[in-house]
Formats: sequence, structure tokens, C-alpha cells
Amino acid sequence: MNTITAQPHIESFQGDSFFLFTFKGRMVTGAVLLSLAIIITGIFFYEVYAQVIPYQKEVSAVGGLPVASATSTASTPMREVHIANDGLILVRGARVVANSGNTVTISIIWGGVDFRWIVDIVDNTSFLTSSGEKATRVDIQPGDILTVVGMLTQGGSQPTIQASSVRG
Repeated sequence: MNTITAQPHIESFQGDSFFLFTFKGRMVTGAVLLSLAIIITGIFFYEVYAQVIPYQKEVSAVGGLPVASATSTASTPMREVHIANDGLILVRGARVVANSGNTVTISIIWGGVDFRWIVDIVDNTSFLTSSGEKATRVDIQPGDILTVVGMLTQGGSQPTIQASSVRG
């Protein structure tokens, strides 16, 4: 009688493992090349279809919405308004509309909208010229461009600022 004995079967996968390595290497190479092709295509389309937004020299309106100016010129001063949570306010680039007694009316026109502010002058309000020299309330004339720092006060028909500093 013939007996069959089970012997462990050991095969050499050197040839097959080289084939698997080559196949995996080709997959990696293909994935890298595909990724590079996608990136280069994306850059190409970005360069072709990206629109450069030109800087505007003056404020204009697009579709009825105001567009902020990217640059300022001597005829169009930089305009900004900052209001803190506690009511501290900075208004820069406002044009003087009226100066009467202890009240100065200032205005910022932006996108066709006229923002008017009443500035109450108090005893401790400091006045400076644009060059930093001391000035007085009398030096403020209609048409002057001002920077006002102070506190918002409540009440009244228009926003009112109790000025701590006014600079021409």
C-alpha cells in the first residue's frame, strides 16, 4: 500500500512578487501622474478664467450696492467709521457740513448714501490740525475734512458724538 505523506509545500514567489511589485509601482506612478495632470489642469484653468479685479479710484455702485474704494486720492479722503461695543466711535474722512456754537455737523457720503453725524463739542474736546498743531473750534470751516473720536450719545434724531478729539 502506498502511503501518502503530507509534506509542507514551500513555493518561491520571487517571480510573482516581482510582478506584484511592478504592478503596484505602475499603479503608484499612474496615480502620481494623474494627480499632477489634475493640478496642472487646475492651474491652467485658474490662469485662463481668473479675473483680475481692478482697483477703483472712487466709490461707485454696482447693482445698487456700494463698492468700497481700494485707493484714496486727495479729492476722495479715506473714509471709515468704527463703533466699539461700549459706544466709543471713530469717524475718519468726514466733511464738515455746518459749524454752529458747540455743534458741528459732519457727513460721509458713501455709495450715494449720506451718513450725517452731530458732533457735540464739550469743554475737554481737543482740536488738532492735520499736521498735529493745536487748533480751536473756530478753525473748523464747512468743507473741511475731519477725524472725530468720541462717545456715541443716545437720543436725538441723528447719531450724536460727544467728541473727545477732533483733527482737521
